[in-house]
Amino acid sequence: MITFQIGLQLFSIRQMAEKDLHETLRRVKALGYDGVELAGLYGHDPEEVKKWLDDIGLECISAHVPWKDLSEKTGETLDMYQKLGCRYVAIPSIKEDYRSREGMEKLASQAVPVAEACRERGMTLLYHNHAFEYEKDENGDSLLSTLLQTAREELGAQLDLGWVLAAGEDPEEEIKKYEGRVSLLHMKDVETTDPVHFCPVGKGLLPVRALMRAAYQAETKWLIVEQDNEEPTTWNDVEYSIVFLKDQRFE
Repeated sequence: MITFQIGLQLFSIRQMAEKDLHETLRRVKALGYDGVELAGLYGHDPEEVKKWLDDIGLECISAHVPWKDLSEKTGETLDMYQKLGCRYVAIPSIKEDYRSREGMEKLASQAVPVAEACRERGMTLLYHNHAFEYEKDENGDSLLSTLLQTAREELGAQLDLGWVLAAGEDPEEEIKKYEGRVSLLHMKDVETTDPVHFCPVGKGLLPVRALMRAAYQAETKWLIVEQDNEEPTTWNDVEYSIVFLKDQRFE
């Protein structure tokens, strides 16, 4: 039986987390999630959040951490997330001045020492994509492929499958392309691509079952649900996604 551990990116329910992080974590666990991906600590100390996670029984899978913090305060930043038990940290997005072939080559070179510092702490550095990384340069290469080819195995890919689809690319082929480098996948479903609007996993355009098979072959460890529209994600949405994914078991 092929199964995955399933996590939730807390940015999906940021309004709830800002109001009461402890209760939010408790409800995430009660719905059946195995872990969470952080996007900030909502004013709490790492030690406090770690205790809550341990008491509730949720794994701190990873964290989205601003590149400025990772590059300028590397040791301090990574030490904090190490205390939380994170095994992965992801660059969530980048500024406009990196969004070119030269910019991505620069980012790759800057990311290598950060990746080394992660490895020293038992962590892995990832890059999380949006749609713009699939813009092609004058050589026909996407910005994402330039980044990952230049950084080589130092940098993992946290493919956001909803944004891959919104960019007009094939999510299944992208998973296959980066086999062995996609330990975490963002399972983000898309209701419409123009304009882009996200929905609970299983209600949109993602070929979820095929993507899960590809993820298994690519040695993916975690599927992370994310639904980050401007309007708040409801608890019903969060529950629908986990129930749908857990129903997709296959040999």
